[in-house]
Amino acid sequence: MVELFNKLQAKGYRIVLLTLQGKIPIEKALRKLKLQKFFDHIITREETASREKQIEELLKLSNVKPSKAIVVADRLHDISTASRMGCKTIAITGKSYIKSDYKFANVKQIVEIFAK
Repeated sequence: MVELFNKLQAKGYRIVLLTLQGKIPIEKALRKLKLQKFFDHIITREETASREKQIEELLKLSNVKPSKAIVVADRLHDISTASRMGCKTIAITGKSYIKSDYKFANVKQIVEIFAK
């Protein structure tokens, strides 16, 4: 993951984490994994528990049009919400019923593609 985040930042991508977890547990997990430095913004359930509102907030904070945002998720609701809002989507799933712009079985595959 570190390699992927380094490559994305080097290419000018802004990385935002949307989560329905609480702020304290997610910050603790990111510190433990040494990943906190990669995120430009972290939007948690304390800001809003609505995935749509979280995506709206990430677009506003990042000053990015939906068509220029890529949402990576593993749940149908998150993928369909992002897609409906005009964002590009990457699904991390083997489930055939989840439709997205791109689909990978696991995060390792994303690293292999984007780290090139």
